[in-house]
Amino acid sequence: FPSYQGEGRENAVVLIKISEAIFRGFEYARADGGDKIAFMDFTQGQSNSPLSFDVDTWNEKGESLVWVKIPRLDSREGYAKTKIRMYWHLKDGMEAPGPSPEDVWADYAGVWHFAEEIGTTGADTAISADSSGHGYDAIPAKGGSGNLSNMVSEDGMIGRARKNASGNYATGGNRFAVTNFENCSTLGTNFIFSGWVYFYDYGTTHAPWIIGRKGRNADDGWGL
Repeated sequence: FPSYQGEGRENAVVLIKISEAIFRGFEYARADGGDKIAFMDFTQGQSNSPLSFDVDTWNEKGESLVWVKIPRLDSREGYAKTKIRMYWHLKDGMEAPGPSPEDVWADYAGVWHFAEEIGTTGADTAISADSSGHGYDAIPAKGGSGNLSNMVSEDGMIGRARKNASGNYATGGNRFAVTNFENCSTLGTNFIFSGWVYFYDYGTTHAPWIIGRKGRNADDGWGL
């Protein structure tokens, strides 16, 4: 990772973009939908310990997106520079661990890729899964002015995204209700939320909400 110039990071999760055009010799036909690929840490040379990975998007006609957890990310002078290798069509005797998203995102309360392919038919019930393994799946929920058929897939910053075109505030329009999130005890009082959000048009009557854990007019909880 020669382009990384930040401080060393332990247990970093990095995005790997895969395609037959990017990796010389790579063929989707030999990767078995991502089940026969493996990533190895070569920072200190040969390693037989596979790295945990999570398949965000598998697109055999183009570019696939895979998140890989590496022990340490570093490229500074005086430090061992991080190197990993990807294997596909593994030979007999080589371990093919398969995706393990719950290991990749073990330090996260919840992770939503919104990679499901969702059209207007069925958008009202289509769940966006939590990849962290904690079971906080995102379920479409409608306020008084919402229309859940608008909650469809489209291209996002990384892979696919999910659109909410209701143009209303959270309790009046569309939103995601996260299963059992009120029981989440891993956040504490300080935490980081990250993601990509694009506002088409939210009007001037109500302030837009991105994420929250309280009722719109409640005194306790938090919201962004």
